[in-house]
Amino acid sequence: MYICTMDEVTAMKRCIALAQNSIGYHHPNPKVGCIIVHNNKIIGEGFHHKYGYEHAEVMAMRSVKPEYLEFIQKSTLFVNLEPCSHYGNTPPCADMIIKSGIKNVVIGTKDPNPIVSGKGIEKLRLSGIDVSVGIAEDECLKLNRRFFKSIKTGNPYIIIKWAESSDRFVDINRDSNKINPIQISSISSRSLLHSWRAKEEAILIGMKTFILDEPLLNVRYSKGPDPKKILWLSDNRASSKNIFDNAIKNGWIVWTINKNEDQVDALRRNLNKCQFRSILVEGGTDTINLFLHNNLWDECRIIKNEKIYLQDGVKAPLSPENWSASKSFKIEDDRISIFKKL
Repeated sequence: MYICTMDEVTAMKRCIALAQNSIGYHHPNPKVGCIIVHNNKIIGEGFHHKYGYEHAEVMAMRSVKPEYLEFIQKSTLFVNLEPCSHYGNTPPCADMIIKSGIKNVVIGTKDPNPIVSGKGIEKLRLSGIDVSVGIAEDECLKLNRRFFKSIKTGNPYIIIKWAESSDRFVDINRDSNKINPIQISSISSRSLLHSWRAKEEAILIGMKTFILDEPLLNVRYSKGPDPKKILWLSDNRASSKNIFDNAIKNGWIVWTINKNEDQVDALRRNLNKCQFRSILVEGGTDTINLFLHNNLWDECRIIKNEKIYLQDGVKAPLSPENWSASKSFKIEDDRISIFKKL
């Protein structure tokens, strides 16, 4: 009979904390952390560092010191996502767990991927392992909300972000890239923004932002991988070809609209075929409004500088009715508000 060797929720939260260490290197895989517990002591732990590398369960097993190896068969393995049961870039984790002799496994949530879903759990149980599923499940689902949405819908998890003045402008009126944009957010907030970028697989801007700002869209104020850059080329006029060629030359992914195709239909088509787990949409206002007003978003993050008043300029995006504030905090003069779709 299965006897829990450690508070299951506490153990699963440790798995979640470990999984967060991957930053953005794990894409397109989910974030996974794993611990091995014997008599209320963690004797091994690990997380999935990078796509193509060993999975969390393998890393946890490898971390067990020689003096604790004899206890593995009497230990419990905790992992926030169902162990894989198939050969991909690495062998099946379920096979490794069975071979280790562990008799108890606690899983946060099933893997929604049809290649895995339920098969890893079944393989473990058929081998005689006692498997418990659904521990701290809400937290585990939140951790991998990007992965879950992408697998279930075929579309990426969309995060909208913008910075605005206290009177709700995002920039001064500009018609040339020789005029620098107004820096609304503080340096500290920019560090936070760049850490957000590192966690997402791709980042998207519209044509106006591409032309006027010539943005780098990297993570220079933080650490982690630079996201892939997407240019939303929202018209198919001949004059856009130079923009297209310039973007492609500099390593951008360009989303285009076909002749006689509706903008929204074109955006949906590109989202559906892109295969990214998540996209951070940073601007400009027209592009953000296109996402918001067509319900093509999951999360919205707004940085409002409470000391800056522009009085005129480019208006901030229009807030949708179907959102709810989930978090709010201050960094220097900036109020950061995070909204979730109802």
